[in-house]
Amino acid sequence: MGDQKSLATWKRLKLLQLWGFPLTKRDISAVVQKFLDKQGKRVPIFKNNIPGDDFLNSFMTRNNLSIRIASNIKRSRASVDQDDIMSFFNKIREVLSNVEDVNLYNYDETKIQDNPGAKKVVVLRRAKRVERVQNHSRTSMSLMVCESANGDLLPPMMAYKAQNLYKN
Repeated sequence: MGDQKSLATWKRLKLLQLWGFPLTKRDISAVVQKFLDKQGKRVPIFKNNIPGDDFLNSFMTRNNLSIRIASNIKRSRASVDQDDIMSFFNKIREVLSNVEDVNLYNYDETKIQDNPGAKKVVVLRRAKRVERVQNHSRTSMSLMVCESANGDLLPPMMAYKAQNLYKN
């Protein structure tokens, strides 16, 4: 691909990554194949006009890209932005300014889940978070931990999903 087309492709890759939809190496191969097919060009070293690993590795090196495993998040979590977070912390700072440490508790719930189809995706080098938006997840458990601001720790609790609620 020419420098202009390569630059445009790189910008689109970056944008898709920022939106939470990073591409895989296979996706990039498909984009290159469709581009070549639309142009009516045939590249003899590409089988069926699909670039191989050498081309993809060279493309990633030229454009400062790397392969990483993306963590999957739901759309509802992806929609929270920095302004929402800053607004929350400004309000909570104001509310908690006159509360004693012994009365402040930090409760954290962590979802532990099996890996619902983790994929290796192509992203900018040194990307801090690599996420892929999807609509479903698989089995999970919740681990809850609570500690007061003065250091008192409550026993942790684990919650499992169950079909029935038993009394014993």
